[in-house]
Amino acid sequence: MKSYINLARKAGLIIFGLDNVKRLLKKDQVGLIICSPDLGKSALRETDFIKKKHLTVEVYMTSKPETLREMVNKDNVKFIGIKRSNMLVKISSLAKTLWSPDGKEV
Repeated sequence: MKSYINLARKAGLIIFGLDNVKRLLKKDQVGLIICSPDLGKSALRETDFIKKKHLTVEVYMTSKPETLREMVNKDNVKFIGIKRSNMLVKISSLAKTLWSPDGKEV
C-alpha cells in the first residue's frame, strides 16, 4: 500500500487535508479518502457527512494514527484524498483488504 500511495503522491493524486479534499469533492475529483483515527470531533462529523452525501467516494479510517503518517512519509497527516485515476482502483482494492470503513483492521 505504501508504495502505491507514494506513486500517487509523486503523480500529484494525493490531496492533503480535510478542507482541500472537500473543495475537490465538489468537483467530483476525489474517489477515496483515508483518515486517521485521531481526528477531532468536527472532522469526524464532516467525514460522516461526506459518507452520506458522496456515496461514490470510499472512506476508510486506519486502525492507528501512525499508519497514515508512515504511508505518506509526512508528520501530522490526518486526512488524505486520492483523486480519481487508474491508480485509484488498485489503492481502493488494497484499502478494502486492510481496513473496514469504521477503522477496524480486516
